[in-house]
Amino acid sequence: KDGKLYQKPLEEMKKLRGLHFSYDLSKFTSWTSDNCCFEMKITFDAPYPQQFMLQLREDVHLNYQDGILSLELGESGAGRKCRSAKIDSIQSLRIFSDTSSIEIFINDGETVMTTRVFSDSLTQTIAYKSSSDSGKVDIYDLKPFHIIPKMPQK
Repeated sequence: KDGKLYQKPLEEMKKLRGLHFSYDLSKFTSWTSDNCCFEMKITFDAPYPQQFMLQLREDVHLNYQDGILSLELGESGAGRKCRSAKIDSIQSLRIFSDTSSIEIFINDGETVMTTRVFSDSLTQTIAYKSSSDSGKVDIYDLKPFHIIPKMPQK
């Protein structure tokens, strides 16, 4: 699209959606789940945010400041500390988290960040801090998928 390669999550991921929670971004501060498997979509209203901090795990933070989006990892990053991308404006984030990975689709997949995480606890609190953003937050608990082994043919 417009000379850029966009990455999109599998459509089949929608089949794993469980409970749905919806919030006005200006009132959203945190959400806690006993299951670290979730899908989160944040859609920002214009004017788009100049800075924010989004905690995805105890020690995993997504920070946006001065046109740089940084994914910062603590001990659960197992040696990986930070990934960054220059992004002039953020209109949307779509985040998938499971027991050992986080995928972040920025601006409908124009930029994507993926990392492995190894948290001690599956109970996670997502927290958002910003001074002036408006928009919408949608969060879905994700149900597990089951792999059915193929039976050998006789």
